[in-house]
Amino acid sequence: MAKKREIILRGFMGRTHSNAWGQVNRLFDVPAKAIMHTACDKVTEDAEYYIDAWGWQNFESDFSRVCANNEVNLVDLGTPNHLHAPMAAEAITAGKHLRVKSHWQVHW
Repeated sequence: MAKKREIILRGFMGRTHSNAWGQVNRLFDVPAKAIMHTACDKVTEDAEYYIDAWGWQNFESDFSRVCANNEVNLVDLGTPNHLHAPMAAEAITAGKHLRVKSHWQVHW
């Protein structure tokens, strides 16, 4: 069974996550193959870049439309930390599997 993935991209982390998902099937013996279905970013000028350079099949600028897409079953958040909670809640509410890495921040 293949897992269709959608990634929420922002800058450097978007490129980093795209690179990782693009290699996971080749580098690891995974039980479900990753399909890079939809990249999402508010910067619509980057659409062709994510499709051509990183191999995403589709591009979307509206996160809510991605969460409503029944073809996507896993969301990987590559956004700034302060956006993780509301976006994670929306993805989970929509029935998506979620991959998110948050870092603890200390303010001095």
